[in-house]
Amino acid sequence: FLVMYIFYVRFTPKKSWLVVVAAVAVALKVPYVIPVVFGLLGAPSFAVSMMLGTIVYYMLHTVKLTASAFQSGGVKELLDGIMVFTKQILANKEMWMMVVVLLLAMMVVYGVRTRGISHAWKTASVAGAIVAAVLQVSGCMTLDVSFQASFILLDLVVTVAAGLIAEFFFLSVDYSRTENVQFEDDEYYYYVKAVPKINVAGEDVKVKQINARKTRKASDISDVRQAKSCLL
Repeated sequence: FLVMYIFYVRFTPKKSWLVVVAAVAVALKVPYVIPVVFGLLGAPSFAVSMMLGTIVYYMLHTVKLTASAFQSGGVKELLDGIMVFTKQILANKEMWMMVVVLLLAMMVVYGVRTRGISHAWKTASVAGAIVAAVLQVSGCMTLDVSFQASFILLDLVVTVAAGLIAEFFFLSVDYSRTENVQFEDDEYYYYVKAVPKINVAGEDVKVKQINARKTRKASDISDVRQAKSCLL
């Protein structure tokens, strides 16, 4: 945590909460959501927060498993427990595998999202989730790490849903009205793909009055007043 603070949090304090979000997502068994959401809404620098959050989760998980070693014994036992804890963290194959998997998945999401293709956000969400799942299964089988297929399938569904929700709130465009524009200046030719935003047009309401009263003119009212004064 000290190294993380010195080299990252101290320089980017506004992004420190992303580390917590990433750790919580891994703890909730939906780690694929992080590379998809960070790749859609963020920049490549968000990958550092994602990797640190993943490491933080596995550190806390290891502390939970080895808590008994820190609760009993004297100073020597405590130091031995710290050494064992450090070795377990550095040799945690599952942790480093997840760091690489999430990093590659975020690169795929960000790369697809920044391409000039229709439905780029949907394609990036699906591609990132599938890439993460394939890499995790392949890595677990290669490194002999246990995994549960049900959690992976659930994570896929939740991740795609999260990508669609992010697109709904942050990118409302109408691909059916896409226009390709070409123009030039003295030095360049420009080929622009313009995708209009979805605008909810107000309804054109027309009010029609039936049996409307005829308004009297000011001259008619004055004539009536003059006639009344003559009769009096």
